[in-house]
Amino acid sequence: MEYIVFISTEIIVNFLEVYVGYKFIGFLLGARNSIIKLIPYSLIYSFFLLALQNDDLYSSYIVYVSVAYISITACFVFKKHYLYTLTLSAIYLVFIIAFSELNLLVLISLFTGNSFYGNIITSSHSLIRVFYSLAMKLVQFIIVFTLISRFHGILKYRKVLEKYKLLILLICIISYIAMGYLANYIIVEINSSTVVNWLSYLVFLILCLIAVASYLGYKITTEKKDLIELKNIVLEKNYDSLKLIHEEQSKTAHDLKNHLNILRKYVREQRQSEALTYLEDIIKPFNDKDMEVWTGNDIIDFIVNSKSMEARSLNVRMLYDIHMIKEIKLSDRDINCILSNLIDNAIEAATKLEDDRWVRLSLKNINDMFIIKIENNYGNSIIKKRNKLLTDKEDKKIHGLGIKIVKETVKKYDGYIDFYYDNLVFKVTVGIPI
Repeated sequence: MEYIVFISTEIIVNFLEVYVGYKFIGFLLGARNSIIKLIPYSLIYSFFLLALQNDDLYSSYIVYVSVAYISITACFVFKKHYLYTLTLSAIYLVFIIAFSELNLLVLISLFTGNSFYGNIITSSHSLIRVFYSLAMKLVQFIIVFTLISRFHGILKYRKVLEKYKLLILLICIISYIAMGYLANYIIVEINSSTVVNWLSYLVFLILCLIAVASYLGYKITTEKKDLIELKNIVLEKNYDSLKLIHEEQSKTAHDLKNHLNILRKYVREQRQSEALTYLEDIIKPFNDKDMEVWTGNDIIDFIVNSKSMEARSLNVRMLYDIHMIKEIKLSDRDINCILSNLIDNAIEAATKLEDDRWVRLSLKNINDMFIIKIENNYGNSIIKKRNKLLTDKEDKKIHGLGIKIVKETVKKYDGYIDFYYDNLVFKVTVGIPI
């Protein structure tokens, strides 16, 4: 009967361990999966771990197997990159499971005065192990669900976890190696020397985590500052360009009164040929600035038509597939950021060709999404490193982040951006929910 209690407890504990782990990983991923989807994987894990524990109740290889199982199944369940789920699984099993279990072992031994509790709990089925296992899972349950329910501010660190996953994974590995080394002493006998070593490890670990957190904070702050500065440079450049065109048009309109006076003089003097010639000269600038595109959105119309004039001056043909644009939730500033950057990149790439330069722009609403598609032919080679497109321009600091600025802006609206290219054509597609 006692053996059945022990086995049942192990199955329940193992199930809770992996189920809570999935909820923790899903929380950090921002993914929501129903309980039903997670139960089968949790049950498989609980029986699989029970089989491993028949050989050895506590062993480092069990942790490695657990990390592998949880990371692979989490990758499948949450449909995320494996390296990311591996990092999150390591964080959970190293810093929440293993770390809290060893801390609890040390505390129990200190408060009870029994230095061999670690050996009893990790080497045999006993009532002490039953109470310890259930208490341990309760502690871990409280830690994880406190994070999930109360500390929603942690969500802003998802980008950090994804971007620096290799560094974080390395920290988990090094921490567990050191933890495993000390665990051998904790399990055998917890004496004053063991406690001192464990406390020294805790202090060192905390200092290392503070140092890493400070480094990541510095990197993030610096990158954010650079991004804002470069975004302002790009926006200012585009704004100055649009402002110049607007001022030119305003100046032409302002001079209209003088033009009309001269035309009236020619008409009164019956100098029709001179009047027609003068009238053609007046109309020409307005013809050059005629609206080629009309979408119903003033800022989009102004940007596209202005860029069309720039393209024409560089002997680049602009081709359009543009529909009426419904109301969209982008600010004028962000519309300018996305459209101006992408069109500028397309025009510049096309100018690297000797002739037949073209850019095709498509703007339309499809299924409650605002879709921007820009294609162009190009004469320079595509530079790609680690799945990132790189600039071939000399001033890489300013120009290289143009696409990054667009990505950040698109992401702000929960949109997407895709790139496609072959030997002749480069295409970028942006989708933003209406």
